[in-house]
Amino acid sequence: MREMKDSGVEWIGKIPSEWDIIRMKSCIKSRDGGAWGDEKQNDKNDVICLRIADFDYAAFKFADNKDLTVRNYAPEVKKRLILHKGDILIEKSGGGEKTPVGRAVIFDKEYEALFANFMERLCVSYNVDPKFFLYILITFYSNNYVWNYIKQTTGIQNLDIKNMLSSEIVPLPNITTQRQIICYLDSKCSKIDEIIAKQEQIIEKLKEYKLSVITEAVTKGLNTDVEMKESGVDWTSEIPETWSSTKLDKCFSTDKGFAFKADKFKANGIPVVRVSEIKEGTVLKPEMHVEKIEPEYEKVILHAGDILMTTVGSHPRVVNSAVGQLARLPIELDGALLNQNAVCLRNRDGINKDYIYYFLLIKRYREHLNLIAHGTANQYSISLSEVLDFYAVLPGYNEQVEIADYLNEKCSNIEKIIANRKAVISKLQEYKKSLIYEVVTGKKEV
Repeated sequence: MREMKDSGVEWIGKIPSEWDIIRMKSCIKSRDGGAWGDEKQNDKNDVICLRIADFDYAAFKFADNKDLTVRNYAPEVKKRLILHKGDILIEKSGGGEKTPVGRAVIFDKEYEALFANFMERLCVSYNVDPKFFLYILITFYSNNYVWNYIKQTTGIQNLDIKNMLSSEIVPLPNITTQRQIICYLDSKCSKIDEIIAKQEQIIEKLKEYKLSVITEAVTKGLNTDVEMKESGVDWTSEIPETWSSTKLDKCFSTDKGFAFKADKFKANGIPVVRVSEIKEGTVLKPEMHVEKIEPEYEKVILHAGDILMTTVGSHPRVVNSAVGQLARLPIELDGALLNQNAVCLRNRDGINKDYIYYFLLIKRYREHLNLIAHGTANQYSISLSEVLDFYAVLPGYNEQVEIADYLNEKCSNIEKIIANRKAVISKLQEYKKSLIYEVVTGKKEV
């Protein structure tokens, strides 16, 4: 067993006795802030501008996106900020409570690109391999020490990179050992990522299967032997003979979320469900609360099983934060309040709320939401009149209940399998994080 010494740094702990400890800034020979440039002009000064949205942080590099942003730059800016292989890009503005600012990736692409103003480029010194320093930044971030250098005066977090580089000390073996560590971690992380990718593929297949089960049940029913008739709607040809079609505005009344002022929010009290907490069939635990129910809140008091939809969000293709996210309120949030930019769809008499919730999940209705969403690159919205301008197909109430009960059980079983797969992914991600830490601090020899 090799001899270890105390690094004198809490997050690092002991390191091999032959390793050095140096300040982060000594690992860096130059830093550059990014630039957003101008609208593309279709001339020689147009160039790809990589954004934080292009990070593939799980792989610690930029994703292989096809739809990359192109901006126009003055020649001197282009020359100064052109990226080279091995450049490290660190997020300096943005972030959130669950994904704080400070993530870092490496540029390893063949194409010519610059980088946007919400990130900074770090070029390492001659005695530091950029990939080794990247792994240092990754373990620094994953152990939450980045919070020591985050400033937040508005909704955007800002990373004080200069202070972080000047204050923090990092372990540094010789260049040969650095490269041995890189080879080891690249190989191990790649294998972990492959296993995670397979689990994610299985999850996607399960989601597709769940959607097919839902679609079949709410458009054809559970009895495959019934007589069929023309549906009378343009998105499906036939429906069971006893079913009818009606516009969604006959199925729901709607209540828009309340525009709570920031000074009303408290750490504890009555939970307020915000847009960011309505995600792909799930309502996350609210982070904001208000002290008490005021008279103007009455219409946004929620009850278990209520159907919630976001009316503002990102592009419809962005699954987890897209406009039109749909979820049922869980029983533990009964009595919560609904914030602005979301709506509660309250079922009318003769409509079973579980049945109609499942109907809203079918692919053809999601396509309808995609068509009506409008906005800019940063934010899309949908209007309530257009949300409800769609024909639903409905059995009688008792059959709605029968179908809803069947889907509740069937989907619950599928969700349990998905949850188990996600738990596996979570454990693998924790193992990967731990492995990187153990190796770049020398606690595990390679």
